[in-house]
Amino acid sequence: MKRFVLCLLALLLSVCAFACAPAEPAPEPTPEPTPEPTAAATSFQFQYTPPEGFFADSNNETLYYAPNYPTDSSNINMLVAASDTALAMKLYTSDMLKMTLDQSLSDAFNTTVAIEFDQFEYTEVAGQPALHMVFHYTVAEIDIVTAQYVINAGDSSCTLALAQMPGSEWLDAFDASVAALAIVPAE
Repeated sequence: MKRFVLCLLALLLSVCAFACAPAEPAPEPTPEPTPEPTAAATSFQFQYTPPEGFFADSNNETLYYAPNYPTDSSNINMLVAASDTALAMKLYTSDMLKMTLDQSLSDAFNTTVAIEFDQFEYTEVAGQPALHMVFHYTVAEIDIVTAQYVINAGDSSCTLALAQMPGSEWLDAFDASVAALAIVPAE
């Protein structure tokens, strides 16, 4: 059950980065039709290698467990999805994401959960725009630290989320593994 909850948590954290996109204003009518863009957006693949010792789940190769799992139930979840190339990532605010994460975690754990951001910054990963967040929260008296990167490349988006359990020190290794991420055009 604990493994299921942790996997669900990682997935919820990944999904919430996409679910809380700001509302776009309604377009005003134009007298002439808008021409279609001539250049198609490019899809990308994200080639990720987790920190040394982390291993993939036997049923989900985008979920990685800490080397001494289940003693250390820290995990990394990777979610690749289509992204809206017209949506500027910098429209996300920490307040918007905090509200969405608080609600998602509260719903997942059936109790009130409030996150606190330790870091919220716009950066680049492999030359592509990215949002890097680190936040912490407590569930069932367990203090969890989560580091998350949301990387946009063309019409592809990748979210990598580390859920670090108490007594673990994976943040630096996680950051190094994300820094080594390769982004290549999809074939």
